[in-house]
Amino acid sequence: DLSSSSDIDSVLFKINASASKLVSSEACSILLFDDEKSHLYFKIASGMKAPILSRINVSKDTGGIAWWVAQTGEPAIVNDVASDARFTGLHDSITDFKTTSLLAVPIILGGQILGVLEAVNKIGRAQFTELDLQLFTALSNQIAIIIRNIQDAENYGNFFTNAIELMVNAIESVGMLCGLMSSGHCWRVAALATAVGQEFGIGGEEFNDLYYGAVLHDIGLLESQSHKLFQFNDANEDSNYLLAERIKCHPVTGANLVKAIRLLRGVVPIIRHHHERFDG
Repeated sequence: DLSSSSDIDSVLFKINASASKLVSSEACSILLFDDEKSHLYFKIASGMKAPILSRINVSKDTGGIAWWVAQTGEPAIVNDVASDARFTGLHDSITDFKTTSLLAVPIILGGQILGVLEAVNKIGRAQFTELDLQLFTALSNQIAIIIRNIQDAENYGNFFTNAIELMVNAIESVGMLCGLMSSGHCWRVAALATAVGQEFGIGGEEFNDLYYGAVLHDIGLLESQSHKLFQFNDANEDSNYLLAERIKCHPVTGANLVKAIRLLRGVVPIIRHHHERFDG
């Protein structure tokens, strides 16, 4: 269930809820490093103080056991926090919460520390055990893999989205230079095509193909950019004819350009046939 989700918040929420039951603690938290690794922040927290914790950072200045675990990569079982010099009590004073015992393990992937999984206060005044530590360590390894997979997917999605936008800008630059379109043409075609698609009840992957096929329908014009007869010339009818014939082939050219891209395989027929009449 966890591995199939693409929403990092919902995944970590499920993990955190399970973690608290796993070691019978009052509350659990998943703390992650920020991009600069200057501090930890509470990505997910359980318990009544969770809304307050979401606004608190853990850093070198604030210290604490979680920060020590994140810096050393070593786990910590502390069944009497009052006697542990690493415990500052700062977060307790902010949240009006009483921490008595604590279990914290680093979240590590490929030697890189991503954050800390932390359980607070063993229920029933019992103590955290070595078995709790083993369970938490196994769970933290799973968390690390899931976080990395989802982050990779998000980075991939960000790259894909921006790559599409770059391609569209290039298409429109060429089209405008040839006098074949005005600015925003590709986006308008996509808006109209998807509006029609919604009226027809198109959804899912087919709807995505419709969108990307529409926004990239003129990608074959990019092939014209490499041709020496790139611009129409009022004084040269022969070159105009050759360029016009080349441009007429842009649906086929465009389909050939994208057919090797697996994610765009479904848009190939749309690009290939976008100038055909209803009768073919």
